[in-house]
Amino acid sequence: MRAAQKEKLSLREEILRVRAERDQVALRMDAIRIRHETESKATLVCCNRTLTRFPSYHQLLTAPLQRHISLSTTMHDIDLIVEKAQAVEELSTAEQKEAELANLELLIGKISDQACTKTDSGGALKQIKEFNAFLERAAGTLERR
Repeated sequence: MRAAQKEKLSLREEILRVRAERDQVALRMDAIRIRHETESKATLVCCNRTLTRFPSYHQLLTAPLQRHISLSTTMHDIDLIVEKAQAVEELSTAEQKEAELANLELLIGKISDQACTKTDSGGALKQIKEFNAFLERAAGTLERR
C-alpha cells in the first residue's frame, strides 16, 4: 500500500515537473516570437525609410528583403516544428502499428490514383494496356510478312 502511494506521489511529481518544463518552453517560444516580430518590423521600417528617400532602389531592395523575411519565417516555423516533435512522447507499439496502417492506406490510395486515374492519360495501367495493344499489332504485322 505504501509503495503504491510512494509511486503515485513520484509520478505526480514527474507530471508536475514536465508541465513546468513545458510552461518554460512555451514562455521562451513566446519571447522569441515577440523578439522576431519586433526585429522584422524594425527592418521593414528602416527599409521603408530608405525606399522613400531613394525610390529607384525600391525594386532592388524589396525582392531580397521579402525573400529574407520569408526565409526567416520559414526557419522559425521549422524550429517550432522540431521543438514540438522533440516534446512529443513516443507512441506505444499499438499506436505505432495504427499510424503505420493509416500511412499505408494513404500510400495505397496515392499509388492507385497514379496507376488507374480517370484522366486523359489514364495512368500507368492504361498506358501499359495501350503499349500491349501496340505490341500485339506489331507482332501481327510481322507475322503477316
